[in-house]
Amino acid sequence: MGKAYNNFAELMSNIFQPMFEATLNPDKYPNIYNFLAHVGGIDCVDDESNHDPLLMTSCDANTQPSKYTKKENPPYSYWLYHIYANLYSLNRLREKKGNDFFLK
Repeated sequence: MGKAYNNFAELMSNIFQPMFEATLNPDKYPNIYNFLAHVGGIDCVDDESNHDPLLMTSCDANTQPSKYTKKENPPYSYWLYHIYANLYSLNRLREKKGNDFFLK
């Protein structure tokens, strides 16, 4: 089965866009907004049985997520950086909107 996204940016958008939308429009997305009020963190695990290079060798580590279109997943460190960046932005938005619960 093929991937349901065309690039890494689309994958990150599939994960985080609903959270941003619910933060900006809680009345439009009450279920997601309520869900976020009860989530304290996101657990990121990798398959520790497989060696994953720390650095990207298949392309430049500065490759924009929209340009990462390879069939194989990028290294775990690339994933974690982009998850961190999205969580940081989401939490700052939630803070600005007056939410007192944040994701870690």
